[in-house]
Amino acid sequence: NALAGLPQNALISAERGPLYRGDLEPQPYVFYNWVRAQSPPSSGAPLGCFAGGICLQSAAFSENPQTGQTLIQLTWRAETAPGQPFEAFVQAVSGATVAAQNSGPLADGLYPTPLWRPGDWVRETRVVSLPADLRAGEVRWLAGLLRPQTGERLRLQTGRADALELRP
Repeated sequence: NALAGLPQNALISAERGPLYRGDLEPQPYVFYNWVRAQSPPSSGAPLGCFAGGICLQSAAFSENPQTGQTLIQLTWRAETAPGQPFEAFVQAVSGATVAAQNSGPLADGLYPTPLWRPGDWVRETRVVSLPADLRAGEVRWLAGLLRPQTGERLRLQTGRADALELRP
């Protein structure tokens, strides 16, 4: 596996490249994926650590002015080797209702958590489309991890909750 050659204790970013479709191909496909390793950011206190040994180090919000979508850049750090698949979720909650969400494999599945090693940092971007009557500052933002086989959310190591509240 080529991903095993990534340097340990690095910040890993993985993204899908553009779609491509040849003249005879009925459906477009991702032309390439790219994975980049760079020096990790300075390690401040994490926003929270989950029972699976993965900490959420930071969350940065921005808005795509063309689409109105909210972009949430999440930086995760492995305290231990997770050794099993986890997925991440981000939810926009209005009152007691989940107004919008994005969930799925971390790093879009391009650097799966079973391959993570202690000290790995992984940066990903989640895109959330809010309903037209809501703005990013009008909702509570929650993030967390879950087991894809069961949908069970991982609790924070403090044991008090199964999601972190994010501040835009």
